[in-house]
Amino acid sequence: TGFSDKNIDIQSLSLGISDYLLKDELTPTSLAKSILYSIERQKVKEKLKLSEQLFKALVQNGSELIAIINNEGEYTYISPTSQTILGLSPEYYIGKEAFQFIHPDDRDRVEKSFRALKNKKKISTRPFRFKKVNGRYIWLETIVTNMLDDPSVRGIVVNCRDITEKINHEKEISRAIVSTQEAERFEISSELHDNVNQ
Repeated sequence: TGFSDKNIDIQSLSLGISDYLLKDELTPTSLAKSILYSIERQKVKEKLKLSEQLFKALVQNGSELIAIINNEGEYTYISPTSQTILGLSPEYYIGKEAFQFIHPDDRDRVEKSFRALKNKKKISTRPFRFKKVNGRYIWLETIVTNMLDDPSVRGIVVNCRDITEKINHEKEISRAIVSTQEAERFEISSELHDNVNQ
């Protein structure tokens, strides 16, 4: 500031200034330390900014749905991918109970899996159906991590991946196998019948 008034220094700090040198206490050593500190702080700020941008890009543009639910099972956070995967904005889900969107036939099994978090830090659930905006269900594969004790999260982190296409493909393969087996049985029984009648 050019002044050695401590009141000005305090006022400057209250306005967000993080580096200051008192004019009366300025030495080459204190100036060098202040410059080095300022450079290092700037590097840390840039790293933090890049890290935040990377996290944001991964969460917003990833193929997984990431959510945080509290002890009561209510959403406290859900990633923007909810819009593309489920058809609804993240805001729609905040404060809502997560299990209400799970297919009734799968709900008890999924709730039971979540109860295992009392004894385990991380679980993965068997695939279950989750309701989309249009009322249709998609199949989700889910890994759940208990981070209630982590002060930066204070919740249960849920990472989901839409595996509907995989499930549908597996069902098609099963139907094709059954159909092929039935055709083979019919062919064998027809041959046996023809051979018996000859």
